Amino acid sequence: NWVNFQEAPNKIYNVPVLTAVWLGAMVCEWMIEKGGVPYFEKLAIERSNLLYNCIDSSGGFYRTFVTDEKFRSRMQVVFTIKTGTDDADVKLVEEFLRETNDDLGWLDIRSHPLGLGHDVIRVTMYNHQPIEAITVVRDFMVQFMEKNRN
Repeated sequence: NWVNFQEAPNKIYNVPVLTAVWLGAMVCEWMIEKGGVPYFEKLAIERSNLLYNCIDSSGGFYRTFVTDEKFRSRMQVVFTIKTGTDDADVKLVEEFLRETNDDLGWLDIRSHPLGLGHDVIRVTMYNHQPIEAITVVRDFMVQFMEKNRN
């Protein structure tokens, strides 16, 4: 009886937030059905490699801050365009973010707060992202590079 509990002396609230527990259980079940940790590790490597390979083969148009492959994130790829600091490069980063966010409505591409005084690009690829979504991002990056390379 909730009223008795409310009026009881020395009560301790220890009831978990059931919605969060239930959603967590659903996500875990879904992940296990997909193949568990091995499946999601393989998927994370494939997704991040799509973008890192695009960046590494861009001839310097795109530049990541983490060049040693063993330290690169599989969940968030952070990069800039060219130097990322020249006015023209900063404008290209802003245009990239505007096109992906405002024009295309992509929610998982945002600026990263590196404290540099200007924006950089962050592509977030958590477990729910299929490889096809990251292929679309990669294709956009190639088109953007071809349109703005000079």
